[in-house]
Formats: sequence, C-alpha cells, structure tokens
Amino acid sequence: MYVHDSYLDGIADAGAGMVESIALVDETGTEIASRKVKGTDFGMNTTEAGIWRPDTDLTFTITSGTTVAGWRAYDAPTDGVELGGADLVAEEYTNDGEYTLIGNDSGFVHQLGS
Repeated sequence: MYVHDSYLDGIADAGAGMVESIALVDETGTEIASRKVKGTDFGMNTTEAGIWRPDTDLTFTITSGTTVAGWRAYDAPTDGVELGGADLVAEEYTNDGEYTLIGNDSGFVHQLGS
C-alpha cells in the first residue's frame, strides 16, 4: 500500500506537537535525570518524511550508581503520559557525569508497516 510523504509528515507533525519533554530512564523504565522540556531545552525537527526528532543534542547530568538504559518522551513537562521512546545500550556511571542523547539518533519514525 502506498502512502504519500505528506501524510507521513502530517502524522509526524501531530506526534511532535504532543511531545513536551524527554527524559532518560534506567533498565526498569524509571526516570533517572531531570527532564528536558520542549521550548526551553529543545525544539522539534520534522524535516524528513514521517520522522520527528529533537532539533539538538540533549545533555543530562547523571549521578554515580546510575545506569542509563533508554529515553522516553512525555506529553507534559512533569508527570504526564509516556508517549514512547527507545532503549539504549546500557551505560553504568560509577562517578557523576553527563550523558548526551544525540538528537539525530532519537525520535519517532512513522512509516507504513509491511
């Protein structure tokens, strides 16, 4: 089935409009760092058909003893509904540090399934 790029763009734009914050999570899905808020810390990029992603890299402060295992998007700056996200290669921090979520490697791809 054929779907025009403009349709996929519309879906991506609508989805991007719902995202208000992005957070890192540990292996249990628990938030481990302060959320980055849309409009303050990042904007949305929907320049490719059916894809939205943050328009910049997001750097989070991580405390020692924490494992970064994924990222999640939410529909509110705090609390709210988890809209989805992705798992990352787990990275354990034995000391305080920073984790940079690469904007171009993050986001949602809307495409027609096979």
